[in-house]
Amino acid sequence: MTGSLAGKTVLLVEDDEDGAYLLQLTFEREGANVIVATSVRAVDRVPVPVDLVVSDMHLPDGKATDVLDRLGVPGQDRPPAIALTGDAGPGVRERLHAAGFSVVLRKPVSPEVLLARARDLIAAASAPS
Repeated sequence: MTGSLAGKTVLLVEDDEDGAYLLQLTFEREGANVIVATSVRAVDRVPVPVDLVVSDMHLPDGKATDVLDRLGVPGQDRPPAIALTGDAGPGVRERLHAAGFSVVLRKPVSPEVLLARARDLIAAASAPS
């Protein structure tokens, strides 16, 4: 294990209730504190800072890129972020990476893969520069 999620705060942005519940359980079993938001607007009510953002690409009131725009001020550090998408269209990964997502995972994603990537991002963000 490259890092730990114990005690870390994960912002999970997912509008599908069942999907959000399963993802929440996945992170909570690893000791993370999970804040669930079901829309881009709901992100405004999230107490920051968070240690990791995991967001579905398509939300009822916007896209995952809008979620990152609401977190922090441009030019300041934002938390590491994972985008979850079922869209494998041309340029999707590139656009999400350009918007600030460190990792893009195609749905459905296994809990093991998601947790491994989350641990890697947390560890990298915590590493001394």
